[in-house]
Amino acid sequence: MLRRSNVWALGLLLLLPAAAVAGEPLFDTERGHPWDEARNAFYVRRFSTGEVFDHPHAVAPPWNEYSQFNFDPAFHANVLSRLDAVEELPAAQMEEQPAVRRVILLRDLWAAFDGLHQLHNHWERRPDVNGALRRGVARRDELLYRLARVMKRLELTEEEVRALPNAFQVIVDRKLYPTSFDSEMASKQFFPSDLLDESGPWLTYSDQQQPHAGGEAHMAFIQHRSVFTLHLRTPDGRDGGLKFFQDYIKADRRLDIPPRSTLALLNRAIVPTRSGKLLVSPLVESLQMIVVTPPNDHRFKFMLDRRGLLAGNFGLKALGNDDPADFSSFGDAFLWGHPNEPRKKDVDGETFITGKYSRVQDMPRAFDVCVRCHRETLRTNLFGRGGPLMPHVQSDSQKVDATVLAKKAATDAWKSYLRLRATQSK
Repeated sequence: MLRRSNVWALGLLLLLPAAAVAGEPLFDTERGHPWDEARNAFYVRRFSTGEVFDHPHAVAPPWNEYSQFNFDPAFHANVLSRLDAVEELPAAQMEEQPAVRRVILLRDLWAAFDGLHQLHNHWERRPDVNGALRRGVARRDELLYRLARVMKRLELTEEEVRALPNAFQVIVDRKLYPTSFDSEMASKQFFPSDLLDESGPWLTYSDQQQPHAGGEAHMAFIQHRSVFTLHLRTPDGRDGGLKFFQDYIKADRRLDIPPRSTLALLNRAIVPTRSGKLLVSPLVESLQMIVVTPPNDHRFKFMLDRRGLLAGNFGLKALGNDDPADFSSFGDAFLWGHPNEPRKKDVDGETFITGKYSRVQDMPRAFDVCVRCHRETLRTNLFGRGGPLMPHVQSDSQKVDATVLAKKAATDAWKSYLRLRATQSK
């Protein structure tokens, strides 16, 4: 159920005047850094009401049609000027910057590239009134070209990708959190540093026998720019998990997950490299956990903290009950209204947030959205609302990662990026 008191508190914070909150400097201590200006062009959105949307953990820009980018000449020109300012920077302020700085801007712009590229499908059925569509397509193509130029300069080497911060190792080294749930302190955050230990108590699983990442719906929603994997830890560790899977299959899924078990959904970033390859990085962008404690679950969620990562900190923020749902991630699927309900739009023709909410404070909280899919303990299942699925252990992480990389590499958006990238002067 939506917690209105929490909603109002956060909404007031997010919707302060733009000069006070939205577009706060990320890459510099002062406003106006070219990297910040370019990123804000896509991630800070002002509505006709004067309200400003700038989600602190957005995985993609807050646009559906990108109307202003493509059909507002002045807005389009402003975005190009911001990208131009980045392009004009010398190598010392681009290619030679630390990998952590480059990967943040690179992946944020990559999401904008994919979003703009996806518009082709929406525009095929749109009438071209007085050449407006033709001009909009031309503006879109120019933005894609400019984004590709900037992205290419930000790409990491394969060695840099492999050396990106690993939250699991940081937890071990700095002892920032307990590594397991403590029922005596049920609300206390924990972070399972042994989650990916192949000989540890956790099992990685999916709904397919062949190598496959379990969070397929999450990956598809963000166009496979990240790898989402499913994990289970039962009170009896790895052996207990294997036995539970066997019993669960024999019982045709009519078997409760053992109390005190923990379900986890891990998200690791995929990164474009200077070699033209895609690599799965050790950079954790989110970790969601459900601890099965009937009659109510305990839920925990960490999201990428860009500012903290740049400062050399943990790089993840533990969310609380007041944090907003990120409509740019898979949570968006549960924020939309009824399929037959018309989408509400701003005066510029751009769809409001999830086609329904014109104000951030009206949106559900992050944990509310999680419950809509994964339910409460008495009905929790291994795949959310995934239907009649059976669990299969995934013991080869490299093969699992390779299947996601192959899906992304086969997309039209990635192929388009490679073509535009190849046209750049070396």
